[in-house]
Amino acid sequence: MSLLNIIEGKLPLSVHDYMQLCLQHPEYGYYRKAVAVGKQGDFITAPEISQIFGDLIGMWLRDVWQQLGEPEFHLVECGPGRGTLSADVLRMLPPCKLHLVESSETLREAQKEALWKHNPTWHDDLSTLPNDRPLLIIANEFFDAFPVRQWVGDEERKVVEGLAFSPQGEVTREESPMASQIMAQICERLKAQGGVFLTVDYGYLEGAGDTLQAVKKHTFHNPLETPGEADLTSHVDFSALKKVVEKVECMLMPIVTQEKFLRSLGGEIWLQKLLLKTTETQAQKDLQEGWLRLTSPATMGELFKVMAVLPNYEIQPGGFA
Repeated sequence: MSLLNIIEGKLPLSVHDYMQLCLQHPEYGYYRKAVAVGKQGDFITAPEISQIFGDLIGMWLRDVWQQLGEPEFHLVECGPGRGTLSADVLRMLPPCKLHLVESSETLREAQKEALWKHNPTWHDDLSTLPNDRPLLIIANEFFDAFPVRQWVGDEERKVVEGLAFSPQGEVTREESPMASQIMAQICERLKAQGGVFLTVDYGYLEGAGDTLQAVKKHTFHNPLETPGEADLTSHVDFSALKKVVEKVECMLMPIVTQEKFLRSLGGEIWLQKLLLKTTETQAQKDLQEGWLRLTSPATMGELFKVMAVLPNYEIQPGGFA
């Protein structure tokens, strides 16, 4: 038995259900089998590219914590990958309890290796997070991993016999019910406990049609080939997430590009400080190339957006002016 056999036995499937099986099947799902993040995996994320990313987010969170009056808090990361972002962020924060929302046992093992000294607590979902103090919640490339529904005109797009899309034609609408549901849960938590939610992801501010994609060994791949062997994602619809925040009546900072966010936090100054700390030529080159990749409009600077949600207007975090 293989994932392909299982899928073929269930066809036709909505694009949403096809993605869910490919990514989360308990035995053969992509996220159940391998650590995909990093140079040796299928894709690389901002925290793996440069520590500057995690350092700046850590400093941003520290500023938020200070504006909140320096309360005791829980740090939560949703979809923590190999644990690199949390490790960098924690260097900038006072002692706190770390919580990781992660359902993949394979990824949990990688996170244990990176974060063992912080003694994290793992959660399959948001429901088991503690409710006794404010939550500082971060998520990088989290929402893009949720399955999407797609429509061609008024008909929902499906995967049919022979692993093909039907109906043919231009996708006119795409939405992720799970992403909206998770955002609503986060907002309700913030309203009840206080804190902040910061998410960074690739996506768009208005509808964009078909954004389903597959990546394998750092190259784009046919989403219908070798199911379970490639990462399936879609671009995040930030306008849909914004509507959820407004409906729950939380405060939303203006959504900005990753380049604008990192530069406004003093990223170039932080880069120079890090360069002064090392005399190793390769390390300096890696820092400079990493910063360029994070901020250049040709790579991640424009495509990636940054969104911050708070329960009220009591504080004004930096980075969104």
